[in-house]
Amino acid sequence: MSELPAGWDEKPIGAIADFVRGVTYKKPQASAEPGPGLLPLLRATNIDGNSLRLDTDLVHVPSDLVKPEQRLRQGDVVVATSSGSVSVVGKSGRLANSWDGTFGAFCGVLRSRGQVMAEYLSHYVQSDLVRRSWSDAAQGTNINNLKPRDMVATRIPIAPPGEQQRIVDAIEEQFSRLDAGVESLQRAKRNLDLLRASGLAAVFDEQMSSWQHHGEGSGEHEPLARLEDFATDEARAITDGPFGSNLKTSHYTDAGPRVIRLQNIGDGVFVDERAHISETHFEALQGHTAEAGDVVIASLGGELPRACVVPDWLGPAIVKADCIRLRPAQGVDARYVVHMLGAPQTRRAVKDLVHGVGRPRLGLKAIRAIELPKPPLAEQQRVVNVLDAEISLIDAISDAINAAVERADALRQAILASAFGGDLLVASRIEVSGLSATVREGL
Repeated sequence: MSELPAGWDEKPIGAIADFVRGVTYKKPQASAEPGPGLLPLLRATNIDGNSLRLDTDLVHVPSDLVKPEQRLRQGDVVVATSSGSVSVVGKSGRLANSWDGTFGAFCGVLRSRGQVMAEYLSHYVQSDLVRRSWSDAAQGTNINNLKPRDMVATRIPIAPPGEQQRIVDAIEEQFSRLDAGVESLQRAKRNLDLLRASGLAAVFDEQMSSWQHHGEGSGEHEPLARLEDFATDEARAITDGPFGSNLKTSHYTDAGPRVIRLQNIGDGVFVDERAHISETHFEALQGHTAEAGDVVIASLGGELPRACVVPDWLGPAIVKADCIRLRPAQGVDARYVVHMLGAPQTRRAVKDLVHGVGRPRLGLKAIRAIELPKPPLAEQQRVVNVLDAEISLIDAISDAINAAVERADALRQAILASAFGGDLLVASRIEVSGLSATVREGL
């Protein structure tokens, strides 16, 4: 800070807190379940916002690997110190209550010696000023490491003891209001997801009911058709991406034809996450090409079968392993296929076909056999128009929610900047009550 308020001091964090390194252990020594002689161990994945998740995603290690100072104490600030993602390094959370456990080698602990309140220290290291400084210091080629010396050298403005308590109280009052606002926004977003699913389910049922009342026996169309019946008759009309050494991360280039990966396949929307290969490599993988208007389906991960349409602007592309490409036949609307794949009835039907616990997968044979209603093209297009209008409105409200959540994050940082700049009055008056106004209007 360039200028401190009267009565304040500024010191390196190492002058007011100890740094404790995390526990080193070998993978066979860790257990997902608790047991005699084992201690629960926190990792970076347990750091959530400014708090620690103590009830999920824990591993347990032998207590004899844990030094006395590595047992967590109330008020400890756990910091992620090593990760492949620079956005993870430096995130922190405070242990609010007593808990008998420890933390892993990719984390460290800042433990206040008493001159500075643990809550005050915890809030300060979550400010943008500190996070940016630590991210810059940690950046590496493959693994980002935040060195203890960089952490303890970070300077902290120190308010007088009574002022520290008032600052902490003001921050936590505002954060409590922010948390309540964000929770209401997240609840609204969950309701939007339910609304979207119910719309898809209603259309799916409508198609089945229409066939039962008007189409049965007329020969116009069958109630259900296998997914492969929606594809052209050409060879490899439904195909997976190349496996193994045919396409690896090392093949990616800075430019060239696109590679469609799992992260590109959103739930009904194509996500523009970029990966490229050379023209030469693209020519060698022609059996796996994807064109504008094709349907791409994720066969690995959550919410299977997740699908979207390849957009017109993408240009030459291939699909990667675990990304299924379907080329629609004449008389098939690709958007209709995507909507019906996303219907709750479809996902319930394929649930028993998904295998794998940590990495759920739906095989190509099972995907080919998925059954969907198949009305005439005109009806497909009517369904698409109805659903697109509904989903467009839902997406607009969802975007408003996302913007409000981003505003909440900005407000959180504004509160911290004001409080640690000595402007407690501003910190206590920053307006947070209007976060959900836009969403209320939209709903």
